[in-house]
This record gives sequence, C-alpha cells and structure tokens, in this order.
Amino acid sequence: AAANAAAAAKAASDHALAQHRRNRMKNGAAAAMSRPAPRPVSRQPLQPAAALPSPPPPFPAPPPAPQGNPPVQPSLGYSLSQPSEETPMPGREKEYEAFKAAQAASGQAPGGPAYAPPPIDA
Repeated sequence: AAANAAAAAKAASDHALAQHRRNRMKNGAAAAMSRPAPRPVSRQPLQPAAALPSPPPPFPAPPPAPQGNPPVQPSLGYSLSQPSEETPMPGREKEYEAFKAAQAASGQAPGGPAYAPPPIDA
C-alpha cells in the first residue's frame, strides 16, 4: 500500500512539473510575441561641435574692495577663540551659588582634578 502511495505521489509530482513546463513555454512564447520590436540604431554621425549651443557668459567680476577701514563684522555676542564664562541656567541661580560655595569649601578646582596618565612601567 505504501509503495502504491509513493508511486501515486511521484506520478502527481511529475504531472504537475510537466504542466508547469508547458505553461512556461506557452506564456514565454506569448510574452516574446507581445514585446515590441527593438528600435534600429541610428547610423547618423554626432552633431559637429559648431552646432552645439554656446556656453553661458562668464560671471561678472566682483566689485572692488573699499579703500580705508576694513568692514566691521557684526558681533556674535561671544568669542570663537576664548571659552565663555560659566553661567547658571535661568531659575537655578540659588542652586548654582550653593554649588560654587561647596566647590570653594572643598578646595577642588572647577571641573575636578586634572587627568594624570598612569606611569608606563607600572
């Protein structure tokens, strides 16, 4: 009984595979027929350089720099080369004062002690 079931399963599988192959052939042939024909490649030479449009005109020259004092740059309100002063967040001035007092009482430098790398031959 098991041999008959295995033979029947193989026959069904073979039939399904054959049907699949027939459908692929039929669909492939139909798809190939429905494709448009490729366009022929033009054998015309490219346009000569004289027929191409002319390039845009160059940018105008910048105006001459004014003589005398250099222009004044607008103030940014801070310096890019110097660190700014530490200020408390708005509404936390009292906490900031307490923090600074505790920092001064401990004798610790602002920001903590400087980093010292460990010795090489430890």
